[in-house]
Amino acid sequence: MRRRAKTIIFTLLSLGLLLSLFAAASSWLFFDSFKRLEANSMLTEVSRAKESIRIQLDHIDNIASDYSCWDDAYLYVQNKNPQFAASNLDDHTFSKLRLNLIAYFSVDGKMVFGKLIDYRSKKTLQMSSTLKQSLAPHAPLFTQNQTDTALKGFLSTPEGLLMVVSRPVLTSQGRGPSNGTIITGRFLDAAEIKDIATRTQRSLAILPLDSTEIPKNTDDQYLNNFYPDIQLETTNKTITGYQYVNDIFGKQAFVLRVEAARTLFQQGEKTIAYYLVLFAATILISAGGVYRIFERLTSSLQKQKEAQEHYHTLVDKAAEGIVLVTQNGHFILEANPAFAFLTGTTVQELLGCSLLDFFADSKEDLCEEFSRVMYETRELKLRHRSGQTLFVEV
Repeated sequence: MRRRAKTIIFTLLSLGLLLSLFAAASSWLFFDSFKRLEANSMLTEVSRAKESIRIQLDHIDNIASDYSCWDDAYLYVQNKNPQFAASNLDDHTFSKLRLNLIAYFSVDGKMVFGKLIDYRSKKTLQMSSTLKQSLAPHAPLFTQNQTDTALKGFLSTPEGLLMVVSRPVLTSQGRGPSNGTIITGRFLDAAEIKDIATRTQRSLAILPLDSTEIPKNTDDQYLNNFYPDIQLETTNKTITGYQYVNDIFGKQAFVLRVEAARTLFQQGEKTIAYYLVLFAATILISAGGVYRIFERLTSSLQKQKEAQEHYHTLVDKAAEGIVLVTQNGHFILEANPAFAFLTGTTVQELLGCSLLDFFADSKEDLCEEFSRVMYETRELKLRHRSGQTLFVEV
């Protein structure tokens, strides 16, 4: 009996040791892989969330572009069209355009019209001295007065964080010289973030720089080495990414927070726990199961990597221009070199632009044509940067 007991005890200890070794090996092999996959997934989510906010800034820029290249506005800043504000800048306009700020300035920096409003309640707001200083003559928002380019970004004010765009006031043909400046803005407040989060199906938040929710550092050396400007924080159920975002002057303005459930990591935990129990029942089956999981995980990661590389290779080397745009607004999210060549631009220059701007027809006609493109091939006139137009099949 003693010999049998010793044998059983030795066997149990051996099983326990093997189980411990298996658990340690699983933790090292699998948990680290799941953790890095999870971290990379969150880093992608943070980048996409930032791009979602940037798209809203581009939408404000489109509005500013419409209201800056307008003969009536051109005369208005010269005090030659006093009815312009009453007809075009009433509270209904703010609500329709979802803008909190519209301000026109003459060429010498004098404010011809300026209004800050809660476009949801249509309640006029008082401008703080900080905001007025940002709108004062010779402020950085006026540096582009003599050009046809836009200055856009984020502006921190006591009233809240503003997405602002500044453009020179030109004629309806987009000609100068500039007669002044238009500045438009929308608060990036909780309601706006909620709207963006709902549309993109992400859990987003904007945090002030002094928020106690921002982690001071991360103990993950992998992330510290490759992603120094993004911090990740994990709990048992969630993973959260934090990224600092600069304002229009190049200074840190706020922290973008994106939160997601640790679905991938939790699935990994369940998978490992299942095979640990299976291993406790039989070493051979468990060892075989571990080998199969490791092979499957390695193969899956390799196939995913190859599929991504294959996809990007096909798109980048395709002779046809390929563009990925948002469903509403047709803002360009991705484009390949072939399309950049057709337009005379670079891929980076295309990102965030409206696809409608690269075709010669009116926006109304293009929107109708694009709806038909969903069902049939259409021939449209593509505009090259040089001014040349090309007939292309879309």
